[in-house]
Amino acid sequence: MPILKSLFIFLLILSASIQAQSFVSATLVGQGSEQDFDYNPRNGQEGWALLNYVINDKGSVEDIIVVDSSGDDIITAAAFRRVNAFQYKPATRDGTNVASHTELFFRLLESRGGKDRTAVSRDYKIKYDKILTLVNAKNFEQASQEIEALDMRGSRNLFEHARTAWLKSMYYFHTQQFNLYTREMRVVTLLKDYLATKTVSAGMSSLFESYIFYNELGKALTLVATMSEFEGVEVSQDVQNELLTRIALKSAGKKIITIKAEILDGGVYHHVISMAQQINIQTVRGELNSYDLRCQNFRKVGDDVNKLLLLFADAYGPTCDLFIMAKLGASFELFYTI
Repeated sequence: MPILKSLFIFLLILSASIQAQSFVSATLVGQGSEQDFDYNPRNGQEGWALLNYVINDKGSVEDIIVVDSSGDDIITAAAFRRVNAFQYKPATRDGTNVASHTELFFRLLESRGGKDRTAVSRDYKIKYDKILTLVNAKNFEQASQEIEALDMRGSRNLFEHARTAWLKSMYYFHTQQFNLYTREMRVVTLLKDYLATKTVSAGMSSLFESYIFYNELGKALTLVATMSEFEGVEVSQDVQNELLTRIALKSAGKKIITIKAEILDGGVYHHVISMAQQINIQTVRGELNSYDLRCQNFRKVGDDVNKLLLLFADAYGPTCDLFIMAKLGASFELFYTI
């Protein structure tokens, strides 16, 4: 059945109940508000970047983290330059300027030279159809090889980026690689304007259910707002009830939740924390370098990640973003109590 509007309203009320009433978010006042902008690439490719950054009490941007990107260093550098030029009216609490943080998704568009950037190329479609056939036939070994070849080729525009993310998400779903699946499906939701509505609706429903059953509650709550504005998204009543049950656990008593995490690429692990009382890290394999916890009303950074123990208060805000910087391939278990 369609996702219940009452669920969305309930979550809004929940967030409002734990948000400091005197907090006013920062607002962009300088260098424009466009998240889409032209740049001058050497290879004629388009791309995207998802950035999280701190806005200090003077309204300037600092401590930019690349949460995810299409992987091109030129594109990522262009996004960095754009964000660094932003000037904000800083957030306030009780009328006093305070630091805050935000996340923005940038689409970098190449529209020069009169080229048609609104369709996938013929050679890309051939490769896409071949991989899709292999995945549906459960020939995952050959599908993996073809996906690797597609990555080497690169995606020329955002339409190809979106389709590649969808293709990878299906492959990772069938091969039960949850971390990689949710990463690619999140890209699908970010690039939803470049895919068919039916495809995005199915993807959002699947991602939401995966977040719930793999205990990524913070990301599930964040996704609800997008889902409520998108036509055709369906979530079973059982899944909705499961989310409400887990929210109720916060007031009913403690429950330990375990998440297995791995540094896949970019050297950054991102976790959205909601309703937690405390978090700690165990079973570390590889090298974890540092962490950065960003909440609405609180921030903490450090390099003692292997002994990380964080205690939370409702006054921190409805959700917090936890970033763990580490070497590629490092893994760990994240334990938190709600």
